[in-house]
Amino acid sequence: MSDDFENHCWKDIVTPDVLEVYSCYRRKVFIGASPALLAIDLYDVVYRGGARPPAELAKTHPNSCGEYAFAAIEPTKRLFAAARGAGLPIFYSTGDARAESRPSLVTATKRNKPPVDPADYAIRPEFKPQPQDVVITKQRASVFFGTPLIAHLTQLGVQTPIRWASTSCWRRNAASTAAFSPTRSTCSTCIINTWT
Repeated sequence: MSDDFENHCWKDIVTPDVLEVYSCYRRKVFIGASPALLAIDLYDVVYRGGARPPAELAKTHPNSCGEYAFAAIEPTKRLFAAARGAGLPIFYSTGDARAESRPSLVTATKRNKPPVDPADYAIRPEFKPQPQDVVITKQRASVFFGTPLIAHLTQLGVQTPIRWASTSCWRRNAASTAAFSPTRSTCSTCIINTWT
């Protein structure tokens, strides 16, 4: 038996027995009312080192998604074109590179922290924000906590956040978005997935 939930972006990486374990979370997959596109972490550091396997880049570019980031460029451009064509509001998230916003004793992982280069957090040129778009800077891992994102979405009446995310964040943001909206969507063809 197959349903929309099983026939989604994870169908090629999640086994049937795992789907069965999580069957209580099945839901209809659709784009709901008042959607907006959330473009999460489309910054340059995800593309550092070029279109090579992430395992080859891990020592020199630990935040890079390598070949997967580059493979997602064209589908992501199509996603932006469709969102803009539909008149959807578009929100970007990126890191806050200001020194005063990054206390040295607070970290999300035990990974060695390379020096912060503001250029790392520039939005990739292929996805350059337009004047009507909103760019939210974040101090920590998730744009859903400690930023004005939820206030923006609420003021615009957004009920369906459509998430695009690099692999650096899409799993944790999926849970975060659930707290905002019962109707949420992930653009599966654009997720930069380094673990398939």
